[in-house]
Amino acid sequence: MSGLVIPRRAFLLGSAATLGLAHQHRPAGAHSGSGVRNHALLVAVTEYPNLFRSEWLTGPNNDAQLFHDYLLEDAPVSFAPEDIRVLATGLEIAHAEPTLDAIRHEMARLAEVAEPGDFVFLHFGGHGIEQPARFPEQEVDGRDQVFMPKDVRRMTSETRHWPNGYVDKDIKDDITAIRRKGAFVWAVFDCCHSGTITRALDAVTEGEVSRKVDLRRYDIPADMWGGTRSRSLGPPDLQPQNIFGPAGDVGLEADLAPLVAFFAAQTTEETPEMPLPPLSDAALQMGLFSFTLLTRLRENPYLSFRQMGQAIHHAYLGMNRSRPSPLFEGALDKRLFNLDSDALALRQWRITGEGAVRAIDAGELHLLAPGARLAVLADPTDDLDKALGLVEIASVTPLRSQLGPAEDAGDLPTLALADIPANAFARLIEGVVQMELRVARPATDARPDLARAVQGLLEEIVNDDRIPARFRLVEPNAPADLRLSIFSENEILEMMTGQGMADAATMRAVITDPDTPRLWLLDNSAGLSLRASERPFSRPVDPDDLRPLDIWLRSSLTAVYRATNLARLAQFDDFGGDDVQVKVTRLPQFMSPLTSGEELVLHRTGVVQPGNTAHVHIENAGSTPVDVNILYIGSNYAISSMLPDPVRLRATAPGEVNAIFSEEILEFDDTSFGHERLLVVVTAAEPLSNPLDLSFLEQVGVRALAGTERGVAGGGLGAMIADMAEGVTTRGGTSLAARRAAQASQRGAVYVFSVNNVPVT
Repeated sequence: MSGLVIPRRAFLLGSAATLGLAHQHRPAGAHSGSGVRNHALLVAVTEYPNLFRSEWLTGPNNDAQLFHDYLLEDAPVSFAPEDIRVLATGLEIAHAEPTLDAIRHEMARLAEVAEPGDFVFLHFGGHGIEQPARFPEQEVDGRDQVFMPKDVRRMTSETRHWPNGYVDKDIKDDITAIRRKGAFVWAVFDCCHSGTITRALDAVTEGEVSRKVDLRRYDIPADMWGGTRSRSLGPPDLQPQNIFGPAGDVGLEADLAPLVAFFAAQTTEETPEMPLPPLSDAALQMGLFSFTLLTRLRENPYLSFRQMGQAIHHAYLGMNRSRPSPLFEGALDKRLFNLDSDALALRQWRITGEGAVRAIDAGELHLLAPGARLAVLADPTDDLDKALGLVEIASVTPLRSQLGPAEDAGDLPTLALADIPANAFARLIEGVVQMELRVARPATDARPDLARAVQGLLEEIVNDDRIPARFRLVEPNAPADLRLSIFSENEILEMMTGQGMADAATMRAVITDPDTPRLWLLDNSAGLSLRASERPFSRPVDPDDLRPLDIWLRSSLTAVYRATNLARLAQFDDFGGDDVQVKVTRLPQFMSPLTSGEELVLHRTGVVQPGNTAHVHIENAGSTPVDVNILYIGSNYAISSMLPDPVRLRATAPGEVNAIFSEEILEFDDTSFGHERLLVVVTAAEPLSNPLDLSFLEQVGVRALAGTERGVAGGGLGAMIADMAEGVTTRGGTSLAARRAAQASQRGAVYVFSVNNVPVT
């Protein structure tokens, strides 16, 4: 089947002339008061002379270079070149090597020069590691988290620490010194600390490496092996931790200026770098977390930190990547860069070139893709009523797009490239969403006959037009959303114990069929584990009878396709949090040791256990009615509807209480464990229609939409979901006037609450 591209109707249509300048030109005096400065320190560690050469990195330099360029050229506040300091090896923009002394010198300098109201951006890219705590009574898990500068030396059984490591307490103290001066600090840590999961190396994307040192190669104390063991908070899965301690304990001290800290991974996880954008001919080795943050900043820098965390979390889900699960801590309700403006970003760029060769300086790093439509404006402050015509993106590189002619757009005429006037601007009015599942074939290195048989099944499935999904088969180590590997449970146990990830006796107790080969469905990270909370979906394979496997694969691939694409749609929120408020609370029950209720948030993976229940509260504060569907996606990607019927919430009327849905809608059980998702889908109600019903997405026989009589929205998000479920190609309405008129009636949002369901032990 060919790839499916569904253009997303822009939700920025209409008159916003003055806001167009906000994204194109950085506002002067972005902060209140005079003399306020914006500072940045970018630390990129790629070379480690005292570690094995194979553990050197490439990505941190690219991260630092691109963040440097963004801060100077595209950030919504102005950074003077002299206020951006870079510590790196081999970069022209670097001021010094990224040694421990240099890092601490720069942090002390920032504490000296910072003034009340200043903004400080910190970015650390490199290896992270753990060591026995210098002050065990101050560490929940008995470990220090360490960022590794260039001159870090090896830990030994005698030293029991990494000499020249930048230890978590020192990092926190240095940041606190800056905050005491009254400066707002945003710190980004793109590094690992440990890992509790192995990976199917035959399925990992080519070029993907972990920003984590392999402890097996060093003379380290025996008690450093394995995952983190908490001394006071129970199993680590139940208490997400960042390098400063338990989640929620960062950056909100009343006597200090605000701190926001973004962590690429929890202390029990590792984070990768890889060639990015993944399908680009000009991909650069970058940290996945830094890349995702940069793309979202270029898309819209006028979000709150909490909204940015949600955007990154949803981006990971849209890649079908459940690990790592980044953490976002501190003053999250402040705006990015501590802006005090609620400006809305209009995504527009000056058109360069002449004649029939025209381009814009924006590309894949701005989340642009071929087929996206742009209105041509003679002046960036013009409303769309003054648009000269329509063009579309023909091809993209990471930072540049070539323009091409567009299809007819009704009342907005197409425009020949040669007719574009000098100094015109292109404003994005219709983006694209890639509705396709890239599936990596299983490698044939081991069990070649069985692997080729599975590959044959995949070829048949992908070419079967009756299946309501769009797949693309790729090679085992190519970028993919879903990966397939063939291992027995004993083989996985051998990998886990060999990498120090598990105790053999403990894991052997959970093995049910030790030597039978199984086909494992792995997410983007290619993670493999036998632990209940981390175990991927799998099925035993009988080489003499592949029919059961064929049936299972057809259903499973369609389920993954639907679940992943629903997550991709979560990047859009036409309600903006103003008209619709959604709150999900995990409630305790007698089976679970989690003893208190906790709100599940969109920017973090929560933890649940059998016996917990989920309470969903939805309030429609808008002036038009909305339809609500609640779906649950299990660790096996099966989709279930949580409501017997969809709910329609009435519109707010003067003097009337807002329409509210507030119910306990599901109980978590022990039938499946691992990464699962609760989806709340809110769409504008179609007048004189039944509520939009998404129960056709359930995986009972992989039912398609055709032939049903359920209500389906005539446009907007509901129609996009229906098209996705059918696996058909579609494009939104071509009339600009119709899009404007239908904007309110086509609004929608997908809110994805991620949880790890872990056993009660």
